[in-house]
Amino acid sequence: MTRIDPISLDQTDQVAARISPAALRSVQDRNGRLVGDLLSGRISLAQYQQSMELNINEVMRAGRFTDGESTYRRSNNIRENEPLPPASTEETRDPTRINQLAYRGQQLGNGGSTLSGAGCLLSATAMASNRLNGTTTTLPQANVMVRNAGAFSGSDMNFGAAANAMDTTVISRRRVDAHSPAMDEAIARMQNRRPPSQLIVGVDYKAGQQNANGTDHFINVHSVSADGQRLHGVDSIGGRDLTFTRDSTGRWRAGHYTISEVSVLASSRDVPGRVAVARQA
Repeated sequence: MTRIDPISLDQTDQVAARISPAALRSVQDRNGRLVGDLLSGRISLAQYQQSMELNINEVMRAGRFTDGESTYRRSNNIRENEPLPPASTEETRDPTRINQLAYRGQQLGNGGSTLSGAGCLLSATAMASNRLNGTTTTLPQANVMVRNAGAFSGSDMNFGAAANAMDTTVISRRRVDAHSPAMDEAIARMQNRRPPSQLIVGVDYKAGQQNANGTDHFINVHSVSADGQRLHGVDSIGGRDLTFTRDSTGRWRAGHYTISEVSVLASSRDVPGRVAVARQA
């Protein structure tokens, strides 16, 4: 993760400029809005700092996401000239199984990306919310809810604010490597159900293209085996089931995916009064 001093505008500009001019403009626009909210008293200094840190990293990551269709082809070894399986709208029958590929051409947030191409984090959050709250929110509905909550800057999504818009709260967001306790602690939270929790894991699958925490894609992990050795999730790229297991190096993997970060979500009714944006560690 990029560690920054959120108050230093020069530093935030320098961080964004290393990525792209578009990222720089996005960071500057976001920072202007956040400064206005801070000066008007709508948010506290702590919320401003947390929001800026998350926003910087979201902007850095957003410009490097691969289109959802390409992700599906890579992870399933489907060549570019081979047809994809037909996209379904499975969530109309099961709201905990969202297939973002069913929404080609539909705008993500307010920007130039689409739900099918870059809607993985929104999809994973919506699935987690539906499981935690017993709701039936579809991906387009989630997109409108998050947009109405002001949690998009273009197609870049503020994760914490988006989760809040769907009546969930990000309890923690942490980097994962072979030696960190982050996954064990996240799994323990799911197992003790105090409160009931869902995981959203960031996965790395593109060698040599590391970005913030190495995350290329997001997946909802909805359950864990009794022995804590298997994590079961739904990949919004195709709406398929995935099972993560720990390899000999201690990393959690499912096919081409390696978990690089983990967020724990709970229903907002179970964790009232939490700060809207969770700090990443």
